[in-house]
Amino acid sequence: MGTSSAGRLGPNEKLIGVKGSRARLNTPALLLDLDALDANIAAMAAHTRRAGVGLRPHSKGAKSIEIARRQGSAALPSARPKSSPAPASRAC
Repeated sequence: MGTSSAGRLGPNEKLIGVKGSRARLNTPALLLDLDALDANIAAMAAHTRRAGVGLRPHSKGAKSIEIARRQGSAALPSARPKSSPAPASRAC
């Protein structure tokens, strides 16, 4: 099937910063501006903190474990009041 990841950023890591390397990308590939991504995650965390609500990682759109990890590191604990009982867990 595919090539194993060369590094933490995957098989295309060696192409980062190489002029004209776009044509050599192993596809499909998710290309991100990590500074912009981190700024957006921080902005959403600050917004939810001000609103007093919890922030939960959501990876359905990005389908990326690394993005979910970044979102999770910015996430706040649940905004459920301490006096509220925890929801009962259900088996799926």
